[in-house]
Amino acid sequence: SSGINAEYGDMLKKHQYKTHLVGKWHLGMSSPDYTPVSRGFDTFLGMYLGSGDYFKHQNGKGFDMRFNYRQENGVIVDKILRNYAQIHSTEIYTNRTIDLLEQHVGQYGTESEEPFVYIPVLPNTTWPISSSQQIQRQPTRIFSGQNWHN
Repeated sequence: SSGINAEYGDMLKKHQYKTHLVGKWHLGMSSPDYTPVSRGFDTFLGMYLGSGDYFKHQNGKGFDMRFNYRQENGVIVDKILRNYAQIHSTEIYTNRTIDLLEQHVGQYGTESEEPFVYIPVLPNTTWPISSSQQIQRQPTRIFSGQNWHN
């Protein structure tokens, strides 16, 4: 099988890791108990579904780009990030990754003994495949074994 096991976050938390998941979850969302923040991750930014449009962040009619975290009182916050519409998923995930790394180094220093794990589960190989305008302007682009011509 591929992807992430739903128990990874819980296992890492038991060992005092700071845990962050970026990308797609695709392991359940019927209740908050099945989402990444309830499964041991401190934060999650991405899609609950297995695939979706890279710019519109939709699979069918539903918008699926979210940021989750747990407040100090235990309440899970699920922010729908509609302001991210028209930003390519790869750019969103890259920016989040940079922010996480900068926060960790800024808070704990480069010689930190605070364990940290960042788990990217990027949907960039799943349908529908789309690219940014910058890539599309190039004469020929090879992606996933396919030639794209403008």
